[in-house]
Amino acid sequence: MHGLQQLVEAGKLSADAAEKLRLLGVSSFCTHKSWGFGQVRSWELVMEQMIIDFQGKSGHAMQFHYAAQSLTPLSAEHILARKATDIEGVRREAGDDPVALMRCVVTSLGRSATAANIESTLCPDVIPAGEWKKWWEGARRGMRQDGHFVIPTSKNTPIEMRDAPPPKKGIDPGEFDSVKGAKAQAAWISSALKHGGQIAAKRAAYAKIVTRAEETLRKTKHSLNVDFAQLALVRDEIAALVGVEPGEDVRTRRLLESIPDLGTVVDSLPAPSQARVLSELTEGDPGRTGELVSVFLRVASARLVGVIRDFFAQRGNPDGFRDAFQKGLREQSLSAEALLWLLKNRDDEGLKGLVGPRIFSTLLAAIERDSTGGRRATRLHDVVVGDQNLLTDLLKGADSAAVRDIGRAILLATVFSDMDRRSLLGRLVKAFPEMAKLVREGMDRARSSEGRGHAGKGPEGRLIVSWQSLEQRKRDLDELINKKIPANTKDIAVARSYGDLSENAEFKFAKEQQRVLSRQRAELERELLRATGTDFKGTDTSRAGIGTVVTVCDEGRRQKFAILGAWDTDPSKGIVSYLTPVARALNQKAVGERAAIPGDAPGSIREVVIESIEAYNP
Repeated sequence: MHGLQQLVEAGKLSADAAEKLRLLGVSSFCTHKSWGFGQVRSWELVMEQMIIDFQGKSGHAMQFHYAAQSLTPLSAEHILARKATDIEGVRREAGDDPVALMRCVVTSLGRSATAANIESTLCPDVIPAGEWKKWWEGARRGMRQDGHFVIPTSKNTPIEMRDAPPPKKGIDPGEFDSVKGAKAQAAWISSALKHGGQIAAKRAAYAKIVTRAEETLRKTKHSLNVDFAQLALVRDEIAALVGVEPGEDVRTRRLLESIPDLGTVVDSLPAPSQARVLSELTEGDPGRTGELVSVFLRVASARLVGVIRDFFAQRGNPDGFRDAFQKGLREQSLSAEALLWLLKNRDDEGLKGLVGPRIFSTLLAAIERDSTGGRRATRLHDVVVGDQNLLTDLLKGADSAAVRDIGRAILLATVFSDMDRRSLLGRLVKAFPEMAKLVREGMDRARSSEGRGHAGKGPEGRLIVSWQSLEQRKRDLDELINKKIPANTKDIAVARSYGDLSENAEFKFAKEQQRVLSRQRAELERELLRATGTDFKGTDTSRAGIGTVVTVCDEGRRQKFAILGAWDTDPSKGIVSYLTPVARALNQKAVGERAAIPGDAPGSIREVVIESIEAYNP
């Protein structure tokens, strides 16, 4: 453009900047790192600026030199440009040729083409939210068959395009003799299972592989981790293909039941393996399903929650899934990620009634319980603070008492910054103007008591914990630093020696484990920095508090709660953390006083009378 050349000659614009601006002509598309997708509306050469319509920021003026620095031009074939100009055409392509649409999406997003970014790009304006999972599974299956896509095992790693599919490779069962260790053997068998025809043609050779895998399982029974479980599961698949019965002492159900921390192990498995674990452990014993799922939901990621729901649906028992969630809410035992999943799917008909006013205290307890860091806890906090509709959705149809309870909970919560607290309270007052007086009085009290601390917290937000739980956290950290991390470093070195890192499943898996272990170490170190140990001795029993056993009764029903440290929770023994809603409701109450504690059903409360308060005696 002649005008740009004049600006370059006048020294007002660099040649590189002018070259980039030539790609940002009127009606062209672009992205900005803060304002997102936009379209150039017009140029104003005299003012040395262009006018851009961003989503949510129409008619934004931007100087040429700044536009050249901060805008990324997009071609007309970019998925965002196609959505802006022909959304119906994109929707038709999603239905008629999902693989072709994925070529466009992956090419457009480049190194940002992760599963999560692809979903946010296409859902819900191209693919409705309720249809996404089914559509994505079909699209991913088509991409694998197409051969031009490199689909990683980690959902946080971008999908890549290659010029041509790789040549089909055979697999030599003799290679298995040199494969050592549960992790490497599980990865090798997983690769071999992709060549089912070859396995059927070489039954005898693959039967020997089953024997070798079982020898490894017998040797590694002391290391009951995710690699051990995965090897047992893929051993079953290959044994079925060659018609070999697994050894009685290494049957998968028996091995799985011997894993102490089964929930955490299952959460780390691939989704198909998670479903097989559920089937394996409940086959012939369907009554065990609820108990098993409750254990899994304490540590479950969103992926495992989805697998559990599909498991119940495939067996025609959707109410079983709802009952498991209801039990977790009642016991305050759901993981932060499970709660995130529930919030995201709160409009689902099958979950109606689970998400109501009472869940807010559950969310606060989960955030506070995990407030020492970690992506999952941070995400739950961010959703509670950032979801503009959450409070009104929770309080839909609620009475004034429930609204006041949430208002007080926000005022008293220690997990929110002052800015976040004000934002939440502002939303509450906007939806329920009658809350204005309570909020104003609460904020005034908070300002007047600033600096006096918070019940149950030590200086600098320290957590009170039992010596037993503190020592366990220290042992967990020691095992991470001295055993798991060094072993992972060794695994990475071994996997790297196999060469061709782009096709090296063992290397990618080991690197993903390295990230998981590093995150676990950081979380444990932050937890231990905040923890203050106690033996609960010398507790004042005139009122309920940390270190007391409180007996409550209502209509002839008597129940005991031992209120202990932040990491002490065992509902089966009546032990609750002082951070739970039950403990908060009882805190500072004396014998004979009444308290409103969570009831058995979601959203319900129990009016109880405190019958006795005793010192906790372990």
